[in-house]
Amino acid sequence: MGTLHKMIDPFLHAPSALIRETATMVPDFGIRNLIRDGGEAFLTSEHGFLPFIDQIWGMYQMANNTEWYQRFLEQ
Repeated sequence: MGTLHKMIDPFLHAPSALIRETATMVPDFGIRNLIRDGGEAFLTSEHGFLPFIDQIWGMYQMANNTEWYQRFLEQ
């Protein structure tokens, strides 16, 4: 049974991986996800997360590979 599973598994995972990959590449998904994640972070953050402001700041840090971003990656 183990060998058969190893042979069939890639064929079963390929369609779901393709659907997942293409669904997240649509611009609508990114915008909705940004709004949803920002709202959730605002409600659950213990450090005063500000939607959009902190998200844009984080994107800036990541795009410019700043020292702050490097320290974040080391965590």
